[in-house]
Amino acid sequence: VLGNIAGDGDTMMRDTLLGAGVMDALGHLVGSEMPGFSWRVNQRAQVLRTLTWLMRSLCRGVPAPALAEVDCCFDYFAQVLMGSDDAEMLYEALGGLCHLLEGSSSDADNDARAERLLLTGFALGEAPPPTVPHPLLQQVVCFARHSAHDEGTPLAVPALRLLGLLVSASKAELTDAAIASGAVQAFRLVLKDARAPDEVRRDAAWALSNIAAGTRAQAAAVVLDAGAWDALCSCIEKGAPHTVRRESAWAVVTLAKQLGFQPADARDAAPAVDARRVLALVTAMLRDDRGEPTLQRALLDAAELVLRYGVEVGRAQGLKMNP
Repeated sequence: VLGNIAGDGDTMMRDTLLGAGVMDALGHLVGSEMPGFSWRVNQRAQVLRTLTWLMRSLCRGVPAPALAEVDCCFDYFAQVLMGSDDAEMLYEALGGLCHLLEGSSSDADNDARAERLLLTGFALGEAPPPTVPHPLLQQVVCFARHSAHDEGTPLAVPALRLLGLLVSASKAELTDAAIASGAVQAFRLVLKDARAPDEVRRDAAWALSNIAAGTRAQAAAVVLDAGAWDALCSCIEKGAPHTVRRESAWAVVTLAKQLGFQPADARDAAPAVDARRVLALVTAMLRDDRGEPTLQRALLDAAELVLRYGVEVGRAQGLKMNP
C-alpha cells in the first residue's frame, strides 16, 4: 500500500510519507525486527522484493526528494546490487538509483547525488579516485552488459540508464569514474546489438556523445576503446534507426571537433579520427531530410574542419588539390 501511495505520480503524497518518518520506520524494521523473524526462504525473498520496490517508489518523482530524506536509500540499493542475485530486487535497486539522480533540481544537486553514490560503502576520504575502477560501478557495468532484449527482467536497461546519468553530470570526475569502471565498453556493446530496443541503443549513443563532449582525455577514451568508434560509425553507415543514427552523428562530430583528424593508416599514437570517414558520415547524415537544424549546423561545421585539414595536408605534401 505504501508503495502505491508513494508512486502514484503525486510527489506530495511521497513527501508526506517521508515527512511522517517512513524511512526511520523501515530502517527499524530491517535492522532490528526482520533479523528475528522466522520464515521460509520464498517468504523472505518476497518481503525483500516488496521492500525494495517500496524504497524505489519513495525515490521516484520530479523533483526528487531532498537528499537528506533519502540518503539511506543509496546504501540500501548498493547492498542489493552487491549482495543479491534476485533479478527483481536488482531491477528495482537500479531503478531507485536512477530516480535519485535524474530528479535533481540543479547541476550542483545532481553532482552531489552522484558523489554520494560513489561514497556508498566507503568512509569519508576512502573512496577510490576517479581513475580507479569503482566496485559499485563495476557491478553496474556488469549488469549493463547483460542482453538488453532479455524476455525476463532486463537489468541492462536501468544499468545503462544509470551509467548515462553519471556521464552526463557536470563534474568531470564523475565521468572519469564511469569510464574507469568500463562504461564505454558497456555502451559500445549495446550500440552494436541490433536486437536491443531502439531507445536503449539511442541512449548508449547519447551517453558516448556526452563522454566525447567532456575533456579531451574522455573523448580519447571513446576512440581508444576497441570498437566504440566503429560502432558509432556503423550505426550511420548501415542504416540504424533514425534516433540511433542521430545520436551517433552527434558523437562523431563531437569527437572530430575534440580530437582532430589523421589518415586511416596513421601510426601516430595520439588519438584522432579518420578524416575521410568523417566526411562520408557527414555527407550521409546531411542527406537525411529529417535532420534537425542544430545537428545540420554541427555536421556542416565538421565538414568544414575536414576540408581545412585536407588543405593543411595538401600544403604539407606540396599538393595543389585537397587530397
